Amino acid sequence: MVPAELRRAAAEVATARAQGQAALERARAEVAATRALGNAARMVAEQPALLQLRTLQAVEAGGATVVLTTAPGQETVARPAP
Repeated sequence: MVPAELRRAAAEVATARAQGQAALERARAEVAATRALGNAARMVAEQPALLQLRTLQAVEAGGATVVLTTAPGQETVARPAP
């Protein structure tokens, strides 16, 4: 039989290992998201029309509200039809 103190220590090690893995996965996901944002920013900088196309896709897909500004104080709100 394993002493209670040894069992508790083993459980703490297992918990710490699982928490470390979870933190590593969160960090990897954060790096991937940052890279994706950087890539998107480069693409939009190189091809500004991509942003307009993406905006049209969002409106077309529904659920998006887009505010278009043509001049200061002149805004048009575009919402998809229900």
